[in-house]
Amino acid sequence: MESHSNDRPAGARLLAGARRRAGLSQRELAVRAGTSRGTLAEYETGKRDPRLSTALRLLRECGASLVEEGSAPASTPDTRQAARDRHEARSIALHAAILDELRREPATVLRRARATLDHFRAAHPDGSVSRRLDEWELIVGLPVEIIADVLVSPTPHARELRQTSPFAGVLPAKQRWDLYRRFRRDGRRAS
Repeated sequence: MESHSNDRPAGARLLAGARRRAGLSQRELAVRAGTSRGTLAEYETGKRDPRLSTALRLLRECGASLVEEGSAPASTPDTRQAARDRHEARSIALHAAILDELRREPATVLRRARATLDHFRAAHPDGSVSRRLDEWELIVGLPVEIIADVLVSPTPHARELRQTSPFAGVLPAKQRWDLYRRFRRDGRRAS
């Protein structure tokens, strides 16, 4: 029997959601991925954690990745949409600069991100953002190039995750404000 509880770890929810969106039963996915249905059930309920290679294989068999597929919102003449588009482009430009820093000093940047996650959890004891924080916790434990997908992807899911980015504060304030000024002046990626 499958668990649909939201109190499962982020990785468990991610795997179960990808499987359901792919229209696969646990048995079908287990066969495709070369594991048992019982083991898959333990992964999806959070009773057991898969190795990263196993989690990626399961997601691949579902036709998914850590960043859910989707497309950026269509641009319209509507001023609210244009403002959202500019905000999103600025967010991606900021996270591209953060990614450059992450590639230069991964240990330092990931340590800051983990500390920020701890701070966010303490600031939101009501659990209002725990789903996103659980997912970020999973993501910051992955290789840098996989993290890069989330930091600069235009997909709706990545956009939602960036709303609670644990990479806040990675860039010094002066560098961040210089980027914002160049972005406002040039209207494009300004890193």
